[in-house]
Amino acid sequence: MATSPTAPQPPEPPRSSHWVAIALLSLALIIVVSGITILLGLRFLSHNLNLSVHETGKGVDIKTPVGSFDVRKEVSEAQLGLPIYPGSERLHENGGATINFGLPERNNVRILAAKYSTSDPPAKVRDFYKQQLGNLVTKFTEKDNEGKMVFEIKKPKDQKIVAVKPREEGSEISLVRIIESRGETN
Repeated sequence: MATSPTAPQPPEPPRSSHWVAIALLSLALIIVVSGITILLGLRFLSHNLNLSVHETGKGVDIKTPVGSFDVRKEVSEAQLGLPIYPGSERLHENGGATINFGLPERNNVRILAAKYSTSDPPAKVRDFYKQQLGNLVTKFTEKDNEGKMVFEIKKPKDQKIVAVKPREEGSEISLVRIIESRGETN
């Protein structure tokens, strides 16, 4: 007897619907647990972070358990360690500032900056700083097409920069000093 060939049966559709549901529930659980963890972490930080902000007429002090930051509006020639061009006037819009960054068990960084203007041409200002700074200058850059000049004095943990650029009537002089030190920055 001949048996008739049976028609191939179509394959059963895979039962993946329960796997999709399990994957979606797992993802939802991960999102909920992550959200709760983030909220608890933020609440802990907001209650346990000792942030102190003190504003004075001359600046702002911010102290936290992980470091401090303070800004002062004033900076002097002695602090800058650079000569101020004779007869120049401090620019009032960005006159000058001292910024201190302090981190526990790290080197502190102090940035001092001041901006001045003079009616003298950049070449005369350049000659003054070449004479005053002499062989302390480690790098001098002059961009003829723009008229900008930069004097750099680099020592370990103490960098000074004098930048001169032309203005409509005279020159603008930027003086910057960056000091790295151990201990308190104030």
